[in-house]
Amino acid sequence: MSRLTQELSDLGESINHKRVVRLKQENDIYPKQHKWFVITTDSSHGKAIVGNLLNRQFDVKQSNTVWVSDITYIATTTGWVYLAVIIALFSRHIISWQLADHMKAELVCQAIVKTRYHRCRLPKLFHSDRGSQYVSEGFENVIPGVTLSMRRKGLLG
Repeated sequence: MSRLTQELSDLGESINHKRVVRLKQENDIYPKQHKWFVITTDSSHGKAIVGNLLNRQFDVKQSNTVWVSDITYIATTTGWVYLAVIIALFSRHIISWQLADHMKAELVCQAIVKTRYHRCRLPKLFHSDRGSQYVSEGFENVIPGVTLSMRRKGLLG
């Protein structure tokens, strides 16, 4: 049963779902398509990209040596929100996250600052995608001395 048929039924209208389909076609009524996909990686920023040093070697032997990070998006009733997550690869636990209504470098920087405060250190290797947030000057300032690694385009690791 379509949503329109269900809504009409909820309003007390007794109507067959086939009739609803026919009336919609006759009157060129189509549902609005929701955009459920948001591109979160802008790798066309023109800044230097570092190599994939992690190279899908996810089995880390020592704590706090490799952190991985990514940004995802979440649909809410008021619009999109963006979530930056940092995972310690040794434990596979989320060690920090930051939520915002934007995807600026500040989002990732705040997550790193929070992680550094709680862990009292930075990792040896920080792996991410090629997004502009991870090559910004602000990002470089909050993660000094850490070796950076970026995945190849279209690859998860």
